[in-house]
Amino acid sequence: MKYDKPHLTLTQQVEKLVNRGLAIPDQERTARFLETIGYYRVSAYAYPFRELLDDEAPRGSSVQFRSNSFIPGAQFTWVEDMWRFDRDLRLLVMDAIEIVEIALRSKVGYHLGLRHTLGHLDAVNLDSTRANQPDNEEPGRSMFDVWLERYLGHQDRAAESEDFIKHYVEKYEGNLPVWVATETMELGPLVRLYGFMTDSDRSQVAGELGQISGAVFVRWMKVANYLRNASAHHARLWNRSLTYKIGRIPDNVPSLLHLNDHANRKIRVYGICATLAHLTSVIRPDDRWRARFVELMDSFPTGPPVAPETHMGFPARWRELDVWNR
Repeated sequence: MKYDKPHLTLTQQVEKLVNRGLAIPDQERTARFLETIGYYRVSAYAYPFRELLDDEAPRGSSVQFRSNSFIPGAQFTWVEDMWRFDRDLRLLVMDAIEIVEIALRSKVGYHLGLRHTLGHLDAVNLDSTRANQPDNEEPGRSMFDVWLERYLGHQDRAAESEDFIKHYVEKYEGNLPVWVATETMELGPLVRLYGFMTDSDRSQVAGELGQISGAVFVRWMKVANYLRNASAHHARLWNRSLTYKIGRIPDNVPSLLHLNDHANRKIRVYGICATLAHLTSVIRPDDRWRARFVELMDSFPTGPPVAPETHMGFPARWRELDVWNR
């Protein structure tokens, strides 16, 4: 197996890009950019500007579709522009997820709290079928038992650093009431707890937050959590194919039915951003997130030979759709 040469100097990194056909007028400035961003991360943003391989061309892997050479006219400024746009996109997506996540914390804490102050600690307050499903990672244990063990460990660690958590732990004999517990959870465990809730409780929460069913909301939140994790770890977002799918849009959400017209819209960033636009408009009708998203997309770099329609799943004339104008 042949490995890439390790530890290239900054000068060698710039030369490597130039030799492959990328125009770099200011090599010293580019070297500084590579020094702070990293050659490998920059390569991901440069990848769409490399030439496509012929069908018969040899490949290093099953997912290699482009050669090492850049298309004629490719410029390093394209790479910088896409990196900056992607950073702004991640920050904006995180803003929308924050709105939804905080609302979900509140609703789960409220509705599960109506069943019991410690409604999250006993599967009797949840849907027994879903809670007792075998855990894929830990055979012989239920999904709820694995979740509960991890949650209690998180609670103990949180009580060591947060006085308000320690106060409630001492007041409630070692446990947090559910409306406090949800405030300490990360989005992943929160979504898992929501998934365990009874159909009636899930539907109540989903109806209040998105005017949708609980099953649909669970799917959307799994994708949102995936997107949140990718954004929080500064992963490339703009042309990413999503691991989780938002699924078929139900008929009672007419502003999103256009997502059913083409599968690419639901596996690319556009699909989850459209669902976030819907959710934020229900949760905070006066919030400007949708307008800010349109403004960001209006700033999409015009120089590179890429576009939201071809690389992000955006439909033609998407700005005219109800979800962005309601």
